[in-house]
Amino acid sequence: MNAGYAEMLRAGQRFDDRVWAIEGCNGIGRHLAHRLIHDSETVLDVPAKLSAQVRVYATGNGRKTDAVDAHSVALAALHAPDLRRVQLDSELIALGMLADRRDGLGHSHRHPQPHPSAAARFDPGWGQEIPVRAAGSRPDQHAATG
Repeated sequence: MNAGYAEMLRAGQRFDDRVWAIEGCNGIGRHLAHRLIHDSETVLDVPAKLSAQVRVYATGNGRKTDAVDAHSVALAALHAPDLRRVQLDSELIALGMLADRRDGLGHSHRHPQPHPSAAARFDPGWGQEIPVRAAGSRPDQHAATG
């Protein structure tokens, strides 16, 4: 477990009836929201537009700092009655796992090496040693002399 995440959980555990307000649970806040849910925490999704409006009213200028941003998200969660509670969606989790697997397969095959039998079909001389005298020649010259 990440040290920062563990510290955040410890800080929140002093509150018995706690609710975590996360900005953008379908975007940048998704990872944090899902970790909290997996740890049996209650999470509310605060839309970015709502927290931005609160930030403008709270600061007068809408400037984003970590402290002001956290305060704006908390205020929005306290005063907006209809925020969506984030739930685990097993179908969405399964689709995410499939997408991650697909991406992993694509990353591991960026530089595929031909299978020896496939390479031999396209280049009959594949896998044969090149004589020293032919090392400086072109491949078509080597095939003719080999």
